[in-house]
Amino acid sequence: INGTPTKEGTYEVTFECHMYETSNIVRHTVTIKVTDSNAEVEKLENPFVDIAEESYYYDAILWAYYAEPQVTKGVDETHFGPNKTVTRGQTVTFLWRAMGEPEPKNSNNPFEDVKADDYYFKAVLWAVEKGITQGTDATHFNPYETCSTAHIVTFLYRTLNIGNDGWYEAAAKWAEDNGLLKDINKKVAPDENCPRADVVTFLYRTLNDSNTPGDDSTPGNDSTPGDDSTPGNDSTPGNDGTPGD
Repeated sequence: INGTPTKEGTYEVTFECHMYETSNIVRHTVTIKVTDSNAEVEKLENPFVDIAEESYYYDAILWAYYAEPQVTKGVDETHFGPNKTVTRGQTVTFLWRAMGEPEPKNSNNPFEDVKADDYYFKAVLWAVEKGITQGTDATHFNPYETCSTAHIVTFLYRTLNIGNDGWYEAAAKWAEDNGLLKDINKKVAPDENCPRADVVTFLYRTLNDSNTPGDDSTPGNDSTPGDDSTPGNDSTPGNDGTPGD
């Protein structure tokens, strides 16, 4: 690489790879962003009165809120609702946004309880198409059914294409081995409800370094994309033995 950037900005850098086996020269161009390492980092404002700075999920929630595009907002303008249990519809929407809102390849919707104008419509189609989850039966997705930690970790495990090893045991070991459960006083189990704060924390710890947050086409308050008006246990996890819930 010739030359050294002398000021902040975005630069295109071209480098050559010499392929000795074929004698070919392959040129690649990448974009790098140069910043002042001595500059003060701007502190993001916390809009939520129920999120303390010392909380283990503090950085994760601000990441989700300020991501461009946005992963999620709060349950209202000043509350995130960190302890509210997430629903199936919310969970696949968070995952879908975090992965960049990919367009489902198949527009066929087999679920009677998922409508085209629901905020989670495309997220559900995408999640089923990718084998991240299925319906609780052939014609119902049950978007307002709550999710356990076993569901969330398994969904994330499948989303990242790490594996599809049955129900949650392999995913739980992966989460433990990779630090996703640090400071979270919960086990990965079908009877352990998963709150909003932990879902966002799992996403942050997995995706933050790759910088691939997704879009929030309807950011709003999370009574659409976030709030869980019917918290409780997930006693009917659905088709867990296959790539279902």
